[in-house]
Amino acid sequence: MRRRPGRVGRPPAGTEDWAPTFLAAILRGLHVRDACKEANVTEHMPYTRRDADPVFAAEWEKSSAFGTEMLEYEAGRRAYHGTLEPVYYKGEVCGEIRKYSDTLIMFLLRARLPQKYRDNSKIEMTGKDDGPLLHKAVADLPDITTEEFQALPCAERIRRLQDALHALNRY
Repeated sequence: MRRRPGRVGRPPAGTEDWAPTFLAAILRGLHVRDACKEANVTEHMPYTRRDADPVFAAEWEKSSAFGTEMLEYEAGRRAYHGTLEPVYYKGEVCGEIRKYSDTLIMFLLRARLPQKYRDNSKIEMTGKDDGPLLHKAVADLPDITTEEFQALPCAERIRRLQDALHALNRY
């Protein structure tokens, strides 16, 4: 007996266990949301069961790991071997063309050689002579060097910065 769509709460007594259907869907690489639809349960039920049932939690982890491996295999297959797409002429299929996925190849390269293919955008900002970057207000503080300013207690630094910023805003 399957659950009725839209039903809320626990399944009625005698309802078949949804866990094997759910785990089989996860094993095939489905997202939890889609696996829940296939098992005809609400999205919170697997999480509740996982927290309460260590055997279910272990099976979910194994299924998820295998499902991820299958997704990786399929991504590699599509990247390396491509997929066949029909070619149309005057509304009729007249042949096929093999299309490859540059995006998938890039993801696979990033996974294998992250030091070479990852996005390496890094911004480093330093002040004068590779020192710390200070606001103009700090540099314009009268009668105090940067080293003396950094040695001040935090509250005093804040007070002096506020005074200097107020002075800058007056002009």
